[in-house]
Amino acid sequence: MAVIYRHLKPCGEVFYIGIGEKVDRAYDTNKRSKFWKDLVRRHGHEVQVLKSDLTWEEACELETVLIMYYGRRDLKTGTLVNMTDGGQGSKGAKPQIYSQERLLKMRDYRIKASEKNIKYICTKTLKTFGSITLCSEYVNIKVCTLLAYLNPNIPSSRNITTIMLYEDYLKYGVIEPEIKRNKPRECINTLTKEIFNSISSAAKSENMTFARLYGMLSDSRVFNRTNIVFLDDYDGEVHLPQEQTEKTGVKIRNIKTEEIFPSKASLARHLGVSEATVTNWIRKEKIEYEYV
Repeated sequence: MAVIYRHLKPCGEVFYIGIGEKVDRAYDTNKRSKFWKDLVRRHGHEVQVLKSDLTWEEACELETVLIMYYGRRDLKTGTLVNMTDGGQGSKGAKPQIYSQERLLKMRDYRIKASEKNIKYICTKTLKTFGSITLCSEYVNIKVCTLLAYLNPNIPSSRNITTIMLYEDYLKYGVIEPEIKRNKPRECINTLTKEIFNSISSAAKSENMTFARLYGMLSDSRVFNRTNIVFLDDYDGEVHLPQEQTEKTGVKIRNIKTEEIFPSKASLARHLGVSEATVTNWIRKEKIEYEYV
C-alpha cells in the first residue's frame, strides 16, 4: 500500500507532491530537500493526504501526473519544489524511463545551471568551484589567505596558487602562479645609495617598524615618507619623502581661478570633505588644485 500527499502554504499554494508507504511520511519533516526546508521555514506548511489506498505503482504514476500538472519551480513551469518529475519512489518503484530527447534536455539544463555557479578554477587540473570554501579545502589554504591572493586591490599580493577567478581564466587563459619569495627583498636608500639586504634592516635605519615601512613600499595608497625603495624598483633617481612636498599646513592654489587656500583644512571645509580625501585627490590629480 502507498499514500500520495501534497504540502501547501498557508495561502493555499501547493508547493510539494510526495508519496510514501505510510501516512506518517506526509507529516515527516526529515529527509527533505534544502528548498523544501527553506520554504517551510519562511512560510510554514499544511499537509493534505490525497489518497491512502493505492498500490505503489499507482502512487508513482499519480505523483508524476500531479507534478506535471502543478509544474516545478526549478524548471520555471510551476510552484513545486520537487527536484524530479516523480515516479522514482524509493521502495518497490520502477525506474523512470526517459526518451533520448528528454535526457539531452536534462543534460543541457544541468550544464547551464552549473556554468552559472562557477566562480573559481584550478588551472592545473581544470577543476571548477562554486565557492571560495571549496577552493580552500582543495588546495589546503585558509580562506582568508586565498582571498588575499586573488584580490586585485591589494598591490603587494602575489597569487602563488593555481587557483584563478573563472572570469579571469575565460579572459586571459592560464596565468602561471607567481614564484614565492624565499629570501627577503633588498632595499636601497636612494639618497645615500646604501643597500639593505632586507626590509627589517632598512626599517631599523629609519627607526621605524617593519610593518610601517613595508606598507609604505608595497601599498601605493600609503605615502612613502622615506628615501627608501625596493632595489628592484630603483630607477636611479632620488626618491623624495612625500611629506616634504605635501605638508599639512602648506597653501593650496586653484589652478583655474588662482584662488589660494591657507591650509588643507580650509580647502577640506570648502569642498565638504575630510583632509585625507583632499590629500588623496591632489596626489592622484582628481581635482584642479596644487600645493604652493
